[in-house]
Amino acid sequence: MQEAGVKDFKIESFAGLLAPKGTPAAVIGTLHAEVSRILARAEVREAWQKQGAGALDLSVGQFSQLISDDVARWARALRESGVVLS
Repeated sequence: MQEAGVKDFKIESFAGLLAPKGTPAAVIGTLHAEVSRILARAEVREAWQKQGAGALDLSVGQFSQLISDDVARWARALRESGVVLS
């Protein structure tokens, strides 16, 4: 992309678990604890690495911020590019 004149071009993808709005905090806490336990397992981390990926154990707040930041970044990119979604 730099050869095409686009500076600082970077795309990262991510995946995570989401729950419906209003899910009790205790349920979210239990899910987060279990996912964290699984992500800490060596074989899980190795499987991600074999796919060229990594596993981050983010807090609920950190993951929410990651999503918000990504939406804002792509919204800005679309506005600046002049792309119109229909």
